[in-house]
Amino acid sequence: MFNICRCGTNINVALYGQIVDNQKSWKFLITIQKEELFTRCDHNSKKCYIAKDPEKQAIIVAFRGTVPGSIRNYITDIIITRDSWESAPGTLVHRGFLDAWKQIQPQVTDDLVKLIRENPTFQVGFTGHSLGGALATLSALDAIHKAPELAKNENLFLTTFGQPRVGDKKFAKFVDENIKAIRTIVRGDPIPRLPPSWPIPFIGSYKHFGEELYIVNPDQNPAAFIECSAEDPQCSESVPLGELRLKYHGGPYYTVNMGDANREPNE
Repeated sequence: MFNICRCGTNINVALYGQIVDNQKSWKFLITIQKEELFTRCDHNSKKCYIAKDPEKQAIIVAFRGTVPGSIRNYITDIIITRDSWESAPGTLVHRGFLDAWKQIQPQVTDDLVKLIRENPTFQVGFTGHSLGGALATLSALDAIHKAPELAKNENLFLTTFGQPRVGDKKFAKFVDENIKAIRTIVRGDPIPRLPPSWPIPFIGSYKHFGEELYIVNPDQNPAAFIECSAEDPQCSESVPLGELRLKYHGGPYYTVNMGDANREPNE
């Protein structure tokens, strides 16, 4: 599982336009025009692709996250109201993330489920950084909703980096019941603390899901981490609000820094 997680860091950096030499064996399959490596998936300028490596018998579904300077992305990020969602019945999901996913869902889910069914022995990893982690989460659950046999499949993984909270407590439980999920968080990153876990008037609270890999000392030892449960008060939740810094949102994650990559080429 950690190999998939490490691969996810490189796949995510590739989404931001950097070439990752050790990913050359991957065959990149995108969701709209098969001859292109990247595709503009929606009006918020997200980029996503599906990568298949027959040699490694693995499929990676990756979503680009928030791009600095893109005001529309940040507007999407800060919407805190919630909606119900048929792919996670009985739960409430962040409306902004859900709206962003619905804009690209028709271009992703059917082709993805077909690919997974054609390669039933392959490991499938859903991954994303920042807002891309939220989209990866919704993509994984939509695939399971479309193909119920994928639920609790040992070959399916969700691994995200600097991901915000996506839904309520029931949503977090639903994710845990259906897919193995790991979230990597760097100490001091403010984004995983949003939306807040405390009750918001007339809205309610948000909760994280899955296991947390917590990089305690990103400045001196970014490859070292500890394993925590969701919302563990001894891990990323223990950092005082005054010590949160946006610079840590880019990592480093296991020595890979997405900060410089996390921007449009002309920025």
